[in-house]
Amino acid sequence: MDACYDSIVRWKKNFFLLPRGNSGKHFIVELTRLINLYNNDTLLKAISLKSVMIFLPLMLQKPSKNSKARDHAKYLSKRLDMWKEGNIQGLLDEANEIQKRLVSSRRANDFNLTKKFTNLMLKGKLSQASRLINRDSGGLLKIDEAVKAVLLEKHPEGQPINREALETNDTFVSQPVQEVIFEPIDGDMVAKAAMKTEGSGGPTLIDSDCWKQILCSKNFKQQQADLCDSIAELTKKLCVTSADPTDLKELLASRLIPLDKNPGVRPIGIGEILRRIIGKCVTWSIKEDIESSAGGLQTCAGHKAGIEAAIHAIHDTYKEDECEGLLLVDASNAFNSLNRKVALANMSSLCPPFFQYLQNTYSEPSRLYLSGGNGQFIHSSEGTTQGDNCAMAFYAISTVPIIRSLANENVDPVNEKCKQAWFADDASAAGKLMGILKWWNKLVDVGPRYGYFPNPNKCVLIVKSESMKEKANEIFGKFGIQITCRGQRHLGAIVGTQEYKEEYIREKMGEWKEDVKALASIAKTEPQGAYTAMVFAIQHRWKFIQRTVPEISEFFEELEYEIHHTLLPALIGREISDLEREIIALPVRLGGLGIPMPNKESKHEYEASRQITNSLKDVIISQKLLETCSKKSIQDAKSLMKMLKGKRTKLVYNQLLEKLDSSTKRALEMAKEKGASSWLTTLPLDWLGYTLNRQEFRDSIALRYNWKIKDMPAYCGCGKENDIDHSLSCKKGGYVILRHNNIRDTTAKVLEEVCYDVQIEPRLIPINGESEEVYDTTRGNIAENARLDVAARGVWSQYDRSFVDIRVTHPNCLSNSGKSLQEIYEKHEKEKKEFYESRVIHVERGNFTPLVFTTSGGMAPACQRFFKRVATMIADKRGQAYQHVVSYVRTRLRFAMLRSTLIAIRGFKGRVKNKELTIDEVDFNIIPRTMSVAI
Repeated sequence: MDACYDSIVRWKKNFFLLPRGNSGKHFIVELTRLINLYNNDTLLKAISLKSVMIFLPLMLQKPSKNSKARDHAKYLSKRLDMWKEGNIQGLLDEANEIQKRLVSSRRANDFNLTKKFTNLMLKGKLSQASRLINRDSGGLLKIDEAVKAVLLEKHPEGQPINREALETNDTFVSQPVQEVIFEPIDGDMVAKAAMKTEGSGGPTLIDSDCWKQILCSKNFKQQQADLCDSIAELTKKLCVTSADPTDLKELLASRLIPLDKNPGVRPIGIGEILRRIIGKCVTWSIKEDIESSAGGLQTCAGHKAGIEAAIHAIHDTYKEDECEGLLLVDASNAFNSLNRKVALANMSSLCPPFFQYLQNTYSEPSRLYLSGGNGQFIHSSEGTTQGDNCAMAFYAISTVPIIRSLANENVDPVNEKCKQAWFADDASAAGKLMGILKWWNKLVDVGPRYGYFPNPNKCVLIVKSESMKEKANEIFGKFGIQITCRGQRHLGAIVGTQEYKEEYIREKMGEWKEDVKALASIAKTEPQGAYTAMVFAIQHRWKFIQRTVPEISEFFEELEYEIHHTLLPALIGREISDLEREIIALPVRLGGLGIPMPNKESKHEYEASRQITNSLKDVIISQKLLETCSKKSIQDAKSLMKMLKGKRTKLVYNQLLEKLDSSTKRALEMAKEKGASSWLTTLPLDWLGYTLNRQEFRDSIALRYNWKIKDMPAYCGCGKENDIDHSLSCKKGGYVILRHNNIRDTTAKVLEEVCYDVQIEPRLIPINGESEEVYDTTRGNIAENARLDVAARGVWSQYDRSFVDIRVTHPNCLSNSGKSLQEIYEKHEKEKKEFYESRVIHVERGNFTPLVFTTSGGMAPACQRFFKRVATMIADKRGQAYQHVVSYVRTRLRFAMLRSTLIAIRGFKGRVKNKELTIDEVDFNIIPRTMSVAI
């Protein structure tokens, strides 16, 4: 098995997602059994987790480049049989043969930005795709002796314990911890952690997508739940019992990537996904313990907006009249130099619930396999491990004794006090120069005991004037600290003079403008992907600066100009007016496109950050070492900011309405309807059919705002002048019935998931004389061959038959002229009910629901209730979150409507291209989703 693992860590990535069916279920059952070998302390415990690490890559090796799901199921079944027979060598031989035949990827100089970006977006890889925009020139370094030497230098050998640094004399003995505190770790938490875990895999290369399919797909139902429960038990076991480090060796191994720092090498560690899932569960279960142990001055331990609070606190302190300077400290190789033995020993008293898990995962050096190093590895013996998502919390608590020592040094005299704040290894102190000197001397003395080595050459002292700079040189000159009265970056923000701030912001503005230009270049051919990246990724790049640096709105005018005159024309296909830009800046829910004007948002973002971080900022300014802020105060502040933002946005919307003509007002009213904008708020996922080509995307934007569509035929086939309203109303060409049938078929497919006896266009029972006496036949449909669109049993009750009839109306057609959307819905619902409801109730003994849609994607009230009911039934049946299911149903219906209207606009005659999966093939909870926009 050791030889098998050594081969696996040399492989290239070549895996398939777990197929549905019996082969997938048997795979999960076997994986669960392997984990339980460890949980149950069996004789095979020592090799159980190693077996897990080799089981996945051996089983999921893709047989060929173009292999399909049925091929994967066939090979998985065969490999499971070989595994049960103990034929590990046979499995390894097959996998090695596949690896030999893998074709090397294209060279870096063949990189095509648009193609790579689009491929990632179509797979839902938003973060990876957005990182391609204005990517750094540095890339992955080839492993050679020079690079390996640098990596070895950055991962030093373990150092002995310095007794002066210990909190207690009883090293590695934890205070009693009640096991019950880890009971919240269950299968549901494991599944949630898997959904929150993103990125590539560790040495085995099994990435987050593979693990999500294994742990979160409801196709495997009980097997998946059992596996999640087994991982939860493993997590709890690691938190409360001592483990043999050799049993965990493969689980704790990471992949080390050397990136070109230009100059230098930046090591990036990637841990196994299973370890990261376990780590998330651990930190979630003891989140409050970690935060309280770290205190209020070390803000990287999970504090809400901790880094922003540290920035505001230190900047406010620096602005005080009595403050003479601000020292920004940088430590050498901080995370890899932390004295691991000291940190573990102190953890037993600083945060007892965290101690046992860290002791199990850090008591022995872990392996870091060099990516592209053909199986070469180095050891992580000191500091926190690259690729461990518990590393930040571990480091934060480990620095508490240093922070405490500095605070004690800072007690007296009053006029020499300084105030400190930390974010991980970035320390800062502001106050009188002599107070800062004492603080610095103490840090240089105490820090190395814990593995914290301040690097004077990278530390910066900021003072307020040239005269103060001379004084500072006299005090700090001997240390080699850089001294400036201009300014310096601080935790991603800036502190210093107005001139320095302007220089820095202009530099960043240049980078962001290049980002926008690069995205605009992609938008010319792939506007849907570019739009999604802009809204949910790129425009957040300047949010942090907006939230942490005041009075910079005017600098964002250049960026707004680039967005207005470069990006948006590339997205929409033409230049846009100032008024149209205001519409686009509105949130999607109010009919906009969710691309705000950064010059107008900057002030509000800063005010929101100040308000939300106010309580934690006060803790830092008051230097309350062991206190943290109230979570309720932060939540209350967030709620207040959300309410104020809503009011502000509503005011902007109302003011904008006064400038618009009646046609555009109507378009915004339709765009605001629930579900009408779902095509804009989802990722362009190819496997769900959520993709639009550039003409379709731009036509869809024009439809949304009733703008003129480029190259639209001047005359309709019926001979009349053509425009959007005529195209969506004219019955020539069969487009109206095509639109209706597309919605009908989609509705039937959705119902088939939870109902039975689903029929399209069922024939109604003929009317007889007795029935005519029961209801008014003069207004209803009494035709002998009458049909409704869809019928199904089990919608509102188990056996009752439910009938629905669909109507798709264009709100701007002649018959709807002058009516509000509410009046349109009431009219068409009433007509449908008068025509069919009485007959369905009295003759069919069923129930009737009119499903009225608009071409803009809106739904009448009865229609909304109907699909909410169906979504609730699907969620209950599949055991998935209602919000995920109803979002999917609305989006699927919206795309069905959108494609039908686009066909009518362009006049294409043919069938709708349908790439949709059947409902039972969709796992709603593992559909990649967009991030919510910060306040």
